[in-house]
Amino acid sequence: MTLLITPQEVFNRTQLDNNIDASELKPYIEDMHTEYLNSLLGDTLARKIKAEFTADTLADSYLEVFEIMKLILIYASAGEYCLFAQYKVSNGGIFKLTSERGEIVSSSEVEALSKRYKSKAQVYISELERYICSNIANLPEYSTQENNWDKRPSRGRSQNSGWTF
Repeated sequence: MTLLITPQEVFNRTQLDNNIDASELKPYIEDMHTEYLNSLLGDTLARKIKAEFTADTLADSYLEVFEIMKLILIYASAGEYCLFAQYKVSNGGIFKLTSERGEIVSSSEVEALSKRYKSKAQVYISELERYICSNIANLPEYSTQENNWDKRPSRGRSQNSGWTF
């Protein structure tokens, strides 16, 4: 899977500490790519962005969409990680990790922090919506899909954004 963000970028823009094992964060980054990228851009535009990212040829409107998507993915990944980071599931059950240096926060505090990060992602989802609406002529992949089974961009989506074109 081509990932548009790295764990280090999440650490740099959020309160997540650099001492978190990047391999622990990566599944949340992958999940947020699945949840947001194709849903917001549609399969055709998402493929175009990923291909140009991989080839290091992003430019113009595609580069701007990429930059906004990165911010959405960073904050959504941080929010998702916060919800699950303190728990480990093993054959012996589900365990809540404790810290030698700090105090464990309540579940409501963790949920509030997660919601705050998801709220920041929502700000950038709105920014992406405004940008795409203003530059639709420069992003033909947004309006057309290459085949019948491609996911189309979500419009009027209430779960993660207010898209209503």
